Amino acid sequence: MRVQKEQNGNSQPTLPSLQESLQTIHDFIDAFPAIHLEEHSWELVFSAFTSDTADNWSPRERSHLLQLYKHLSKLGYALTVVDRELWPLQPVEEEPAWPVG
Repeated sequence: MRVQKEQNGNSQPTLPSLQESLQTIHDFIDAFPAIHLEEHSWELVFSAFTSDTADNWSPRERSHLLQLYKHLSKLGYALTVVDRELWPLQPVEEEPAWPVG
């Protein structure tokens, strides 16, 4: 996320454009297909639960981690649908007919 300075000097996050967001989704799905995202996020959860640190976690903290895994898995599949449906609608930059420069 980009940060934009307001006139009063405060920093305000600016959201990416739709095209930038779709590019980010496409790149993410390309790198981590939903099934791999689900598998890798489960490995992270498993590693976290079996770490020494997990012995000090409250039931609420454990629950939050499991909820994160559940939602990441669903998000991966939802992003796959968004990418499949919207990516083909992205405008393709055309090459100039003659050399520029």
